[in-house]
Amino acid sequence: MNLTAACRSDRGHRLANDDVALAVPELGLFVVADGAGAGFSGAPAAELVVETIRQFFDPRGTDSLAAGLQRANHRIWSRVTLAKRHADDRQASEDDLEWTGRSATAVAMHIADGLATIAHVGGTRAYHASAGELVRLTTDHVQTDGTGPGNVRRFTRQLGAWETVKVDGTFQPVAPGDQIILCSDGITAVLEDFELARLIGRDCVRTAEQWVAAAVDRGATRQTDADNCTAVVVLIG
Repeated sequence: MNLTAACRSDRGHRLANDDVALAVPELGLFVVADGAGAGFSGAPAAELVVETIRQFFDPRGTDSLAAGLQRANHRIWSRVTLAKRHADDRQASEDDLEWTGRSATAVAMHIADGLATIAHVGGTRAYHASAGELVRLTTDHVQTDGTGPGNVRRFTRQLGAWETVKVDGTFQPVAPGDQIILCSDGITAVLEDFELARLIGRDCVRTAEQWVAAAVDRGATRQTDADNCTAVVVLIG
């Protein structure tokens, strides 16, 4: 099975990009992580997630992705806990203190032998596109307060917010011509699934470009939802 991947990321209408993506087609490993920083950069949390999954990934282990996300959760939570302890310590470094409010959400995927194994925490998503149909493979761990563009989204699960976290997992058979898309919620907060379905391109590069560009354009008209936009698209060959 031949895998071709494309990744596109845009900071959108934010000052910085806190999304981090990983695509290693030769290993069948793909990740999108979305960091949050409570006033500081969330990128270090997302980077730690990707680094941890890559470091401990074992293609022979059926629970490798979930274990990687749980390890990442513990690493972020440990840094956050230490930062909180040092919050009133004048000797603490600025870098340590900036971890006080950091967290991340992430979706990770391994494809091998015609099967996509997916693990996720938070609002990052995975989709399966086949024969003109787009199916969402993950369920957001999000609670929405209010309605309309100004609603408040609160994560019910995040990496680093609690000492332990439950990781959701799913499996999806794949065939040549299918596309699997991982994306951050900067895309799905402003585009509905039926709109994303219309933006599936003939190849993975076109799909990634169209999803990110459409989300950035929509975010320009809805500043309350403007966010970083990242998509990793894998074409099954």
